[in-house]
Amino acid sequence: MKNAIGSFVALILLSATGAHAQQLLTTDDGISLRGTVRLLQRNAATCNVLEENEPSYEEKRVNQGQPLHLWELEFSVFNGSGRALDHLIAYYDIASPWPPCTNWTETYELEGDYAYLQVQWVGPSGRIQHTGAATPTLPNQSHTETILLLAFNGVRPQFSDWSVNYTFLEVEAVRMAETEPTAAPVASAPTLPPAPLCADTADEPCWVELDTLPDCYIWNAAPQQLAVDTWSGQCSGGFGTGTAVYEVSDSDEHIGVFEIPYVNGEIHGMQVARWDDGMEIHTCYVNGEQVDLNSVAEVCD
Repeated sequence: MKNAIGSFVALILLSATGAHAQQLLTTDDGISLRGTVRLLQRNAATCNVLEENEPSYEEKRVNQGQPLHLWELEFSVFNGSGRALDHLIAYYDIASPWPPCTNWTETYELEGDYAYLQVQWVGPSGRIQHTGAATPTLPNQSHTETILLLAFNGVRPQFSDWSVNYTFLEVEAVRMAETEPTAAPVASAPTLPPAPLCADTADEPCWVELDTLPDCYIWNAAPQQLAVDTWSGQCSGGFGTGTAVYEVSDSDEHIGVFEIPYVNGEIHGMQVARWDDGMEIHTCYVNGEQVDLNSVAEVCD
């Protein structure tokens, strides 16, 4: 039996700086909507302007050969109401100044789950729909839609607005208990220990935000010498766990490549520095502190 009807419409504007990759809204009933924007691959495609009979060809042709970045946009709806829903439809719109090209040349390679997703060209809109009393959306269930989008450098696609409508359904408590709870969306940036952000300082240790994982931070003990070139890993609670690669040069113009492991934002494991003169230096860290290699073989073996 349906016993309640709810609807929610809101305009979402991400910060002008684009610093926050996630945006979250929750209805009075506990239905949460989250939009997450993540840079997936830089220079993933090249803008082409080929059709000379295109009405706006003269305007677009200046963009010929310009690189395009590939973005992942994830929209999800979470039932945190504590009650089952027999009707749930959540709509989204994405604001993104689409690249003024007639087409593009692909250089990206999609793997795993990404291989099944179509790369979209213009700012799309869509919806998540889950209806029918036979298969209700139970408490603690989430539904997610993933979109891949191309944009010029300097353009961060944004979820510009979204809405949701839903109706509740009374179901037996035993059926509600059959669903494994899933984590509710989290939108807030991490609470960092007292220390400056690298964006605000140039000469003291600081927290650096990863380009490919906005709102994800690692500790940078030497900001004047080190800037992250590549990152491979993941993010948990706002802190990176993985490997950062830095390229540096010394006063004698030697080039060195540092591979630094991080766990929960701190250096943890074997740091390896390889210089172009053949020198290789191994340094062991535990929870951000340099230690004697022989005393912690289990960490840096």
